[in-house]
Amino acid sequence: VTDELRRAPEPKRTNMLNLIDEYGIIVLESNPQAEELARKYINSGIIPASHFYDSVHIAISAINGLYAILSYNFHHINRDKTRTLTAGINEAEGYEAIKISTAKEVMDDARLFFRGRRTPADGSR
Repeated sequence: VTDELRRAPEPKRTNMLNLIDEYGIIVLESNPQAEELARKYINSGIIPASHFYDSVHIAISAINGLYAILSYNFHHINRDKTRTLTAGINEAEGYEAIKISTAKEVMDDARLFFRGRRTPADGSR
């Protein structure tokens, strides 16, 4: 994301990058392992090669054991094909499937989204 933001026009670039510090967002860096997994998504026809960063977003999440990606990118990330096929590749490579949805979906039904995990709504974490 930070690589993409650095290419954005001003003032959007500065405003968005400042939010990382303001909210203490942890930035997960890409690495060869994530890039290899991202290429598998591309080679499988899930995400076009021209949108390599989209495949890297998902791969970094899988490599780091994240549970979910919240995205409004309905072109290459948040769509049935991507959810289904990346899950298969992730599992074949020894990673968990990544839940992909919008922030609104999570807020509308947090308990279902987190599959029984304790959430701030029930007083935990």
